[in-house]
Amino acid sequence: MDVESVNIKALKATLIDLQPCQTDFTIEICAGKKVSPASGGYKLGDYCYATHIIRIFSNRISSAKEALEVAIHEYAHHLMWEAFHFGKLKRRVGHGKPFWDCYHQLVQVAKIKGVFNTANDVEDPRIQEITESWFILEPLLMMGLLSHQVKTNRTIRTLRCGKGVIEYNPQYAKFLTKQQLEERLRAEVIRLLLCHPYRHYNDRGHAYIASNITLNENYNFAELMFKATDYWREKEYRNQNFEFYYRELNKLEFPFPPDAEGDHESKGNQQNVAEQPNDGVGQKTSDKDNQGGTKQQTDMDEPGAGASIPQEAAALWEADDFMDQKMKEIIEWAHTTMQWGTLPGNLVQTLMATLRPEIDYRKVLSAFRASVLSSTKMLTRFKPSRRYGFNYMGKKNEFTTRLLIAVDVSGSISDKEIRLFYSVVNRFFKYGIETMDVLQFDSEIKPPVTTIKKAEKSIKVHGRGGTDFQPAINYFETAKKPYDGLIFFTDGYAPQPKMKPNTIRRTVWICSNKENYHEHKEWMEKCGRCCWVKEE
Repeated sequence: MDVESVNIKALKATLIDLQPCQTDFTIEICAGKKVSPASGGYKLGDYCYATHIIRIFSNRISSAKEALEVAIHEYAHHLMWEAFHFGKLKRRVGHGKPFWDCYHQLVQVAKIKGVFNTANDVEDPRIQEITESWFILEPLLMMGLLSHQVKTNRTIRTLRCGKGVIEYNPQYAKFLTKQQLEERLRAEVIRLLLCHPYRHYNDRGHAYIASNITLNENYNFAELMFKATDYWREKEYRNQNFEFYYRELNKLEFPFPPDAEGDHESKGNQQNVAEQPNDGVGQKTSDKDNQGGTKQQTDMDEPGAGASIPQEAAALWEADDFMDQKMKEIIEWAHTTMQWGTLPGNLVQTLMATLRPEIDYRKVLSAFRASVLSSTKMLTRFKPSRRYGFNYMGKKNEFTTRLLIAVDVSGSISDKEIRLFYSVVNRFFKYGIETMDVLQFDSEIKPPVTTIKKAEKSIKVHGRGGTDFQPAINYFETAKKPYDGLIFFTDGYAPQPKMKPNTIRRTVWICSNKENYHEHKEWMEKCGRCCWVKEE
């Protein structure tokens, strides 16, 4: 590297601009020597704690950008020395977690300030301004934005994300105010953090609409198209999760709402053209630009044009385990540092839910059945005796499992949920269970306790009162013929019961939906295994 190409004073000023320090330091550019064979390789630079000198080895650096990266690394050591010297750290750290947190923060600030000439350079300068404002107010959104490459794409209509990039049409962005542009970027980043673009879908268009509905239900977006009320008026369709909306959209014959035809955003664009002089840029658009904008809006307003927008917006969506894990690491960082910014609590809970793997109740039940498997020894002619051979009958283990199924039929359980519970009960016959005892309960056991040997087609329900788990547990623990396992189907709304340790090991709680599971799982995990069942 040409030593003269690096201005030491400018480099020092850049480091101080990234994060000011209290103790002065010096930067030297010199030739480096090979380190000891035990360490291996070559050093690119170092920092002396005694003299506060940052050295950059010119014969090991290939560019000015690499020199800056090395300088930032060594400057982080200087800041760590200050933290130890002034009592912020109890002990001096080398390359521990505090150091790497400091280093990564410096690198992110450098990217925001445009110190590096990265691939995130964008045509619209307002995106850079939005990123800088997020550095203070929205650290999680900033990390999500910087994890993807921002690119212009004049072949698309609006804005989309996926495959590690965020693409936007600069002509479309021109007619957005800075506030509207920030909202669109905010929506795409939240979509990425929720990992919607990094899953497999049979219909990407439905997935995009379901994603937008989920965002509108969790965050107060002003102009983001597709809302739950565009499709359903019932209250039970509000504040649901992405999977729910995607499944319900697939059931609709016409998944694009009639009142959304022509694109909501095109209507906003027509208003934006008139408001352009009041934008933060402060420049009026020319007649030529207005003509270009008008043509874009005309294309949007063509009959049926709106229906193609979801397909185009989700064209980059595909399953990607690497990007999915990358987004989860950013959310884990926000959870650890509590850097959620201004995101509302319900959206934070939705983001945290992405860190929890989906629980397949089939696997839970299958594993539970294996754990409570019991056996009886039987004599058989088809197996020789281990001692006397075929002269005597051998023995074999006949595996059996005697289960008690407790179905909550209290007033808080709907008929639909009861049918769902019994569909899971019928599934047990596929696991090799020959018979099961089923009891219904609310505040007490509703007799009779029935024994079923095959899938039931019709169900007679007794009860519809309050809920108490204790009678069912008492019945399980005092039964004349001991049961191998106990399975509860419930919504969880009842006091935590008292259970013996041996009963806890043999109990599974199955909640009626995911929301009830997350609300009650804290006490249910103390009383056995727990999961939830979802309609298929």
